[in-house]
Amino acid sequence: MAQVQCDIWRVVGGAAKGGIIVRTGKETTSPEAPGRLSTGSFVRASGHHAGRIHYELLDGTGPATGWVSLTFQGKDLLVKANEAELSAASANNGLVVQGGDILEVIGGSSKGGIVVRQSKDVSSPEVPSRLSTGALVRALEYEAGRVHYELLQGTGPAAGWVSTAFQGKDLLAKVDLTTLPGFAASQDSRRLPVPVQRDPTAEAVVPWSHHAPPIERVELRDADGDLLEFARLPAGRGVSERCNGELVVPQLRELLVDAKSGCCDDGEGSFLVPPDDRERAFAALEVLFRASGARLVLVNAGAESGACEEHSGHGFDALKGGLDSDCEDSDADAGAFSDGTTQAPGTSLADFESGDSDGFEEPEALDSEGEELLLCRHCHLPLGDVKFTCEDEDGLLHEECVSEYMLRSLRSEEDTRQRADRELKRRLRAEHGIGWKAERVPRNSGPARKLGCQRPVKHMCCLVLRDLEDGCRAVDVAATCDPAGCVNLEYLSIALKVRRSEGRDALFSLDVVDPASPYSPQAKRFEPRWLAGTSAGEVLFQADIYLKELSMGESEQPVVGMRSCFDLAGDGAAGKEWCAREWFVVRQAGVYLSDGNVLTPHVRMGVEAREQIRG
Repeated sequence: MAQVQCDIWRVVGGAAKGGIIVRTGKETTSPEAPGRLSTGSFVRASGHHAGRIHYELLDGTGPATGWVSLTFQGKDLLVKANEAELSAASANNGLVVQGGDILEVIGGSSKGGIVVRQSKDVSSPEVPSRLSTGALVRALEYEAGRVHYELLQGTGPAAGWVSTAFQGKDLLAKVDLTTLPGFAASQDSRRLPVPVQRDPTAEAVVPWSHHAPPIERVELRDADGDLLEFARLPAGRGVSERCNGELVVPQLRELLVDAKSGCCDDGEGSFLVPPDDRERAFAALEVLFRASGARLVLVNAGAESGACEEHSGHGFDALKGGLDSDCEDSDADAGAFSDGTTQAPGTSLADFESGDSDGFEEPEALDSEGEELLLCRHCHLPLGDVKFTCEDEDGLLHEECVSEYMLRSLRSEEDTRQRADRELKRRLRAEHGIGWKAERVPRNSGPARKLGCQRPVKHMCCLVLRDLEDGCRAVDVAATCDPAGCVNLEYLSIALKVRRSEGRDALFSLDVVDPASPYSPQAKRFEPRWLAGTSAGEVLFQADIYLKELSMGESEQPVVGMRSCFDLAGDGAAGKEWCAREWFVVRQAGVYLSDGNVLTPHVRMGVEAREQIRG
């Protein structure tokens, strides 16, 4: 059997298939590991068997560990390397990408761009077209040398996964925003390029505009050129909002849209919204303002730009990506508010159309003789001889509008109550630390160091049964990429400590302090008591809280047959003196020995309900 003379190897095969196959065992018939070991990766050999090595990944993408072949059909799949080559590759591929970074494609010039795949795995299917060299993209996610991007400028797929480097050559590079067209050094460096609109007739994606000034207003005009609606957005980063993927408000100072012809004038020229998409696009723009609460201010037909009526609403802060009740100084200077104030809490276009009085004047109109007409508070049309009064507010209604007005009032009250309940629940959960978070899961690296593991463990790890020289067997820790065999070392250590010291499993329960009082608070009870404050004790607490929320109907039941208290009440159990408690219980627990002597845990959980009798 040939001995492996070199610890470090470089993957040279599998370039046409996204890398080489990795198997979980030393035999070529063993199961394949998920994902391939990418070409250009560097690995360290930790074992060998019949022309195959067991490796640990040092640089590149693919499974962290596994078995690979050195050759296949006379072709080398891995070649010997050294520390210098590894250091050089790490330096070339040292691009650190964060979400929101702007990147330029610098690779693939001889092939029309770089390969785009559907997911982060290098073996995932390719997207038909390539991302062109010179294109600008925004990084959405980054993991192990792979970037999930959104196309900003250039041609190619609008989104996908690409590699930052290939075989030691960089494919992407960070871009200084101040060097881009339309981004002067004196402007805010946080501005981003304008997202692009997909041309439905071609795969190429082209930007609508590169104008640097931010949007100040969007005006919609009718066929006669009269203003229909006037919207002012706060100054700040260039605004770009998509409406159902069709209408894009580009980074302009103003945008004039002819509602009939669909002609849009951006100050530098005109472009058309296709007739088939015009009605949907304009409706989507209106829905966008309604949903976001952006300030949409009505103006008199034919009024000059900036001569607004005294109707105001919340602003949409493009820089923060949310609502901003404080308007810019330019809004007051332009006459958006008659009293010069810059805040109008709780008002929006929807409130104006539905007739809310806060922030809006009482609707009124004049007839042909100049006499004042009374208007319906709900629909704002003239009232007839039969009028109805609002019970909770001033104003009159049509007979036909009474039911709609009452329904809207009831919905508003219900929405207010639900918002108050959600806020109370959120505050209580934050106060008592209720709610599971992934950050609570302890890492394996710390316990692995304490156990003196021979191999470093960074992510998932498993337990391996090894034969010792004296004939005994011992359990060791090894890295793994299989979730089925993964264990958390801290949870395992605490569980073993409970079993050895107490002779039984850990137990947690929330018990009432005063059983005689229906409003008594509940106290945490850990057995053994030292579980309180440990990571395993926190898991027991959060699981018990989740089970109680399920029993109270806070969410849908995850298992067929489980029923909440509301389900029982619907079956006629209401009014009966009956109560019970539920627990998570372990129905069956065992350990399986899989290929490679890996110990795979197997646990079957259940929910057990026990009736309680007050005594």
